[in-house]
Amino acid sequence: MYSSLRTVFPILKFRNIGPRCNFGTKVSWPPSTTEENLKSLKGECVVITNCEGGLGADLAIQLAKLEAKVIVWDKNTDVLVHTKRYIKSTAGYDLEIHSCDLSNRGDVYNAAEATRNQFGEVSMVVNTVCLSSEKPFLSTHDDLLESIFRTNIMSQIWMTKAFLPHMIAANKGRFVAVSSMATHIGLPKLTDLCATNSAISNFMAALCAELEHNGITGIKMTTICPYFPQNANLHKNAKLRLLSGVSKEKIVQRTVDAILNDESHVFLPGWFKIATALRWYCPNTVSKLLKQVFIKDSNSALLLEDPPKEIVEEVLDIIEALPVNASEKESHVRIPPQLGNATQKL
Repeated sequence: MYSSLRTVFPILKFRNIGPRCNFGTKVSWPPSTTEENLKSLKGECVVITNCEGGLGADLAIQLAKLEAKVIVWDKNTDVLVHTKRYIKSTAGYDLEIHSCDLSNRGDVYNAAEATRNQFGEVSMVVNTVCLSSEKPFLSTHDDLLESIFRTNIMSQIWMTKAFLPHMIAANKGRFVAVSSMATHIGLPKLTDLCATNSAISNFMAALCAELEHNGITGIKMTTICPYFPQNANLHKNAKLRLLSGVSKEKIVQRTVDAILNDESHVFLPGWFKIATALRWYCPNTVSKLLKQVFIKDSNSALLLEDPPKEIVEEVLDIIEALPVNASEKESHVRIPPQLGNATQKL
């Protein structure tokens, strides 16, 4: 397996896979520079799902700063009330709240109708739900799997069905899905998360293509794929070998930048799109090795063995050699310094 990695690396260098390559429209090497005339969402009515964990609440604050009317949906009424009070006391913004069980189709449609009746037509939906059982596939009960799929992906589909017709009529709107890097890589004990995250990403891409095919170009789709968040429960089963988790603040700010700059797919950190591209350029053994280099799971037979230091050094050399243009230097995008001495930690 290690020899196959050396075979592929010269190809990567020759093809110069880096941020200058065009992997698709608006697939960004973050962070983008927000134009001054885009720094307002005044008049936008935004629904954000899930405020328990902080990400949804912080996004609500940032979008409220841009003068959007923000309504947060969550199943837990106590969490909603606490979040509303917290945002009012710390940021001074009035947050609208609505109780909704995202795993229940009827509840989602009822919440959508109630939101429209109370606050007007919704022009943006931001979905931050990202659940996982964190169990081996065969140990996960069918009822739990169904609940996770309903919450992670079906809720996105139901909300889209509820709010899309008005957006089509206005030829204006946006759907944002804060997903994870599990969209692009398979991980042990996260089969439900990987499957639903991939479904969300492909659903967004397919729906965007369908709308454009029908001449509807004013509705935008944005998928955010961050590396594992800091302090997330996923750290239990996806131990990070070379990188620390991405901070919640970075995920929030990058999501806001993507919204304001009409980006369709965002990786965080941005150079991770190179690693995901390797899936299509490398044999399966290399993909497994790259996963082994970046993620360590002490409970997985696949990842038990540490890769040789020289192999890790080759991986780091490829990453550090990636071209960086002027705009990226201005925005302080760098390969994390942890990578420089990563081999000493293995």
